[in-house]
Amino acid sequence: MTAANSLRFRSVFASGVVLITILLSNVGASAQEKRPTLDAETAKAIVEGCERYAASNNIAVAIAVAGPGELLAAVLRMDGVVPGAVEVAIWKARSSSSLGMSTADLADLAAKTPSVSTVPGVAAIAGGQPVISAAGILLGGVGVSGATENQDVACALAGLDEASLRQDEE
Repeated sequence: MTAANSLRFRSVFASGVVLITILLSNVGASAQEKRPTLDAETAKAIVEGCERYAASNNIAVAIAVAGPGELLAAVLRMDGVVPGAVEVAIWKARSSSSLGMSTADLADLAAKTPSVSTVPGVAAIAGGQPVISAAGILLGGVGVSGATENQDVACALAGLDEASLRQDEE
């Protein structure tokens, strides 16, 4: 191979590598953009729906919304709720976010398999709900604490209703 051919080969090869890299990076970005996420507007709608339910039922609760990786997207402590309820709401939201199931279902599972409740971060007490997109993608979780378990669950579901994210199975 002559020096000119070698130089041409390296130039064509390098151009091909650059083109492939650009194409692959665009494919990844495109797929990433289409994946639904739990944005601030959705988290706010969930909190507002929970707050509206709580106020209309004369209860005070703490509300937490966690997104992917259990990162908090929103937290609200209504007037009159005990401060400790905030930590419990966060615990429920993160548990539902990481496991993709309600904390009521986790409580049922823990009743059958007690070791479940010993897993760090698992909230085996009702009031946490997964936030799932219409396409079935887990977006995060919402946790409510400060009232009875049934009221906490109803409040969380009201928040999902507000954001049009309630699943039919609930």
